[in-house]
Amino acid sequence: RRRAQARRSVMVQVKGVQSSGDLYNYCSNQYGKILGMHFYKNKSNKSFSNFYIIEFEDELVVDRILETGIHVDADSGTQSVPVTSPFLWLSGATKTGGSAPKAPPVSQIPIFGETEPDQPNPASTISGQILQLWSSKEIPESHTRSRFLACRQIELAMQGMFRHASVLPFGSSVNGFGQINGNQ
Repeated sequence: RRRAQARRSVMVQVKGVQSSGDLYNYCSNQYGKILGMHFYKNKSNKSFSNFYIIEFEDELVVDRILETGIHVDADSGTQSVPVTSPFLWLSGATKTGGSAPKAPPVSQIPIFGETEPDQPNPASTISGQILQLWSSKEIPESHTRSRFLACRQIELAMQGMFRHASVLPFGSSVNGFGQINGNQ
């Protein structure tokens, strides 16, 4: 299931969480139906800190995005490295005459953010304590998705040489239990 989600997803660097409307509007109008957008905050790097993982309804949409996306060299404005990657950057849209459709209200966009685990009162039973520990160590959905996307990136690179290469995550990336910075 997670690998299928990764094949239907791209990760897009954005200015901030407020870019959701523009990103949703652009992607849904240009490419296809979006199942969900998961905001991911990279707290360890200020230059590359805000991302949305966008899951599309169809894997073919991601294939089309990867075929049309380019990496632009900032100095010359040309493609600098011939690479296919589900890690993208939302640049300013170019105006092509006419006005773009207005983004839907934020309440209608399927956005899933990171939530901090609640700090409940101390549990009085062993079962309650185990549940409390599990809840506090559960890895956020956006982090799990980013790990599977990283595996997908390596898989895409390897498939250039080994057509049937498969990259599988392990540990807390699979079971969802552990430290947020584990297995990285």
